[in-house]
Amino acid sequence: MDRKTYLGLVVREEEDKTYKRAVEELSVDNLPAGDVLVRVLYSSLNYKDMLSATGNKGVTRKYPHTPGIDAAGIVEESRSADVKPGDEVIVTSYDLGMNTSGGLGQFIRVPSGWVVKKPKNLTLRESMVFGTAGFTAALSVLRLTDFGIKAADDVLVTGACGGVGSVAVSMLSHTGVNVTALNDLTDRKEYLAKIGAAQVIEPAEFIDESPRPMLKDRWTGCVETLGGSVLTSAIRSIRAEGAITCCGNVVSGDIHLTVYPFILRGVSLLGIDSVMCPMEKRIRIWDRMANDLKPKGLLDSIAVETDLDGVAAVCTDILAFPGDGRIHHSVGDYDYYVEKRQRALAAAARPPVTQPALPAAPPPRTKPRKLSFKEARELEGMEAQILAVEEEIARIEALFVAPDFHRTHGPQTNQLKDDLAAAKDRLAALYARWEELERRRVAAAAPSAD
Repeated sequence: MDRKTYLGLVVREEEDKTYKRAVEELSVDNLPAGDVLVRVLYSSLNYKDMLSATGNKGVTRKYPHTPGIDAAGIVEESRSADVKPGDEVIVTSYDLGMNTSGGLGQFIRVPSGWVVKKPKNLTLRESMVFGTAGFTAALSVLRLTDFGIKAADDVLVTGACGGVGSVAVSMLSHTGVNVTALNDLTDRKEYLAKIGAAQVIEPAEFIDESPRPMLKDRWTGCVETLGGSVLTSAIRSIRAEGAITCCGNVVSGDIHLTVYPFILRGVSLLGIDSVMCPMEKRIRIWDRMANDLKPKGLLDSIAVETDLDGVAAVCTDILAFPGDGRIHHSVGDYDYYVEKRQRALAAAARPPVTQPALPAAPPPRTKPRKLSFKEARELEGMEAQILAVEEEIARIEALFVAPDFHRTHGPQTNQLKDDLAAAKDRLAALYARWEELERRRVAAAAPSAD
């Protein structure tokens, strides 16, 4: 390739309305108009990139298209006095990667008003580990600190294992705030504590869908990333004269509450818009992210790095988010999850099948049958079997989320996927059998009603 050509991930709409992704050789001459040509060295993956890559016309109107709402690199050409060739720069938000060719290509051409010069104490790689998620977290944290939240105050962070949430936890902790992390991944408590959470609570301890206008006041501030019932519960739990930032709608875009938290406690709800954030504020935030808001050790611990050829596989972790409030390790490839979602939508569109009436269940046994000697021995050994299968599942899942997975185990992806599915099937069968045997054991041991 010469300097007029480059490689980029291209999404194309097929005649059957499906969308295909491939790395292609592209021409710099075909990039959109703009003042600044940037050679992209790093980008990052966001959920909006997944929407663009799967044909969401609400994000990207026309195809073929190169996604990537984040980019960091070196200026190659510039017609702006503010940016010079050789400058290291960051470009996030605005229209990049949506309808303007984005950061999943080796070059972008953008207006100079979108470009931020990289701060001195931040590398290009670190800027993309932060990406839009980290920028949104920093914007939320600074809104709270500008509002008056200070060291030792109690602050809640929702969606704390997500991109925005995890960075917000670490940044707030770094400033001395007492952070409570809300997440329903109980197995991530160790991770959340490591990045700075003083407490971790589960949704069952927090979400209140009752019509009560206010709940017990527990926190001075909150970084809220989920929306819906989480946001309404948070607003009702903020102390007098406290504040809550709002930047997401993963749970829902709707909120149902009264005005009482605002007029009886003086709670302030602060909206976060990372897309059209004014440049003066944007520069200030990146400077803070390079200095006092740069959490020690966090960026390396949350980064998974790949090249253009591996983007489709890495982005599956985002695409595979199932919508049940939990983040699951993904094991299929990119197209697998696209097809899975399409099958689910097709199934939801089909009319329900009327099932024939089942015969009446026989009357219960008056004396439950005791476990046989063989069944009792089986029940005794079941805990060890379950533990062994759970360890096997954990081992395989750890491989999939390792930063170097695609380099060390790429050729084994399909086999590992099959092994994991089989292990999960065995675990489900073991739990079902354990439940059956335990229920019979308890019933047989209960005193007779006669």
